[in-house]
Amino acid sequence: MQSYGDESFIKGRLISSRVDKKYRKPNRKRYIHFLFKNNFPVLLTDEANVMKGALIWLMSAIIFLQLATLATWFWFMADMHLLFDSQIFNNIATPLVSIGIFFIALYFPWEQNRIARSQYLKTNFISRTKGIKKYLKRKVEFQIDADTEKFNGLNYINLIGQTFLALTNDKEYSLDFRAYKKGEGFDLDSFQYKSYFKRISFLSFLMSDHFGTYVRYDEIFNLLEEIEASRMLETDKVEIKKYIKTELVGDYVAYLTGLNTLDSFLHTPALYEADHDPEKPIKFLQLNKTSFAKYFERFNGL
Repeated sequence: MQSYGDESFIKGRLISSRVDKKYRKPNRKRYIHFLFKNNFPVLLTDEANVMKGALIWLMSAIIFLQLATLATWFWFMADMHLLFDSQIFNNIATPLVSIGIFFIALYFPWEQNRIARSQYLKTNFISRTKGIKKYLKRKVEFQIDADTEKFNGLNYINLIGQTFLALTNDKEYSLDFRAYKKGEGFDLDSFQYKSYFKRISFLSFLMSDHFGTYVRYDEIFNLLEEIEASRMLETDKVEIKKYIKTELVGDYVAYLTGLNTLDSFLHTPALYEADHDPEKPIKFLQLNKTSFAKYFERFNGL
């Protein structure tokens, strides 16, 4: 793995993680074909909407005709001085009872269809979540240098804590930060030979726009959007979103929640800030005031 202190990394040639094609948003046509290819007995396509619309029109027509019949009978009875017998009652009641039975017969298969469809989609989203988790554990690595412990895309929060602890005990960093607050400027070259350079390189990477792609937070964000737009039952949506939070971003949310409760926190040089002007000094920023925190609101609301 390339160290965060290597020259190629310093010069900004950051290598983003390749987005695995299998986690991209599926093509709707191919996805629907997959469902029917495997004989899944649930209508999820536009044809389902057409059938649903036709059924609504049919039921509306039946109701209209029955109401018209009922109105006719009432008019007839009024004209006959409200004469009423069992035959007339049966002629009115029988169609109404038939309509009720008809609606009940339609409702239960429709509800079962909704539940089956929701369970299928839920299983699919859980499978994709497990795939992302597996990738973060095996393919994503964070390491300060070759002699330190490696962390993956799930437990890297522990490395952040260790790094900030080391900076608080670094005298050279403390002197430089005091100088920065007094107005002294630092450029990228001035940091390369500092005792804490590899540590701030790691933290600066977290502040960069590459971080979200590297740990697949962009994909997780898109996955949540798919869940919201899906036809799952609301209870299943809530359950799968909590599952994603627990399995993938729980530590991230908890860490930033803690940082946001602090009035002040350690500042670190933002070496790879996307909009940084090379002609101006590098800024010392708090981690929770950078791009690192841009996913917090969305993930915290799960």
